[in-house]
This record gives sequence, C-alpha cells and structure tokens, in this order.
Amino acid sequence: MVADQLPVGFAMIGAYNQAERYIWLDRLMIATPYQRQGLGGRFLELLKAFIIRKWGVQDIVLSYDQANVGAARLYQAHGFVPVEMTDNGDPMAVYHVAQGKRPHRQV
Repeated sequence: MVADQLPVGFAMIGAYNQAERYIWLDRLMIATPYQRQGLGGRFLELLKAFIIRKWGVQDIVLSYDQANVGAARLYQAHGFVPVEMTDNGDPMAVYHVAQGKRPHRQV
C-alpha cells in the first residue's frame, strides 16, 4: 500500500488450499501514522478482489491478536465473520466469497 508516494503498508497471502478452496490472508499491516484514515479498509477490499481473481477461492481466512480490537472491527466491517477456531490462541475469522449461499465448513 502506498500513500503520499511512500510505502505505508503491506500484506502477506499464503497457505492456499486448492482442494478446500481457501487461502490465508497472513498479514495486513499499515504503518501507525497512516492508521485510522481508511487505508486499511481500502487495502483490504483490494486484497479480497485480488485473491478472488487470482485463486478463485470460496473462503479467505485470517487470524489477529485478540487485543487488537481495531483489527477485529476492520475485518468484521469488511465481511469477515468470527469462527469458533483459533490460530495459536489468536481468534480467527473467515470471509465467505459467496456469502450466505452455502454453510460454513471447517478450514
């Protein structure tokens, strides 16, 4: 992510499971001075579109530090739904590409 011609954020995408049609959004980071300006939400929407176009997945999975309330709000505001699973103790959420059209499955 670039703002004011400076790199202000990055993302890591990985752990693609072709058989189960899901992928992990491993990291989404925005530099502190650029947070709370809407950049994270715009970046997240671009990432979702890129992932869906490139991998054709049904689900995008992520985890976040439970103390990071801002991250939880951001992900939920952009369609990620909390799930009853954790990643090394961190809460997880999933974005269902075809939301509401099929039941959730374990990832």
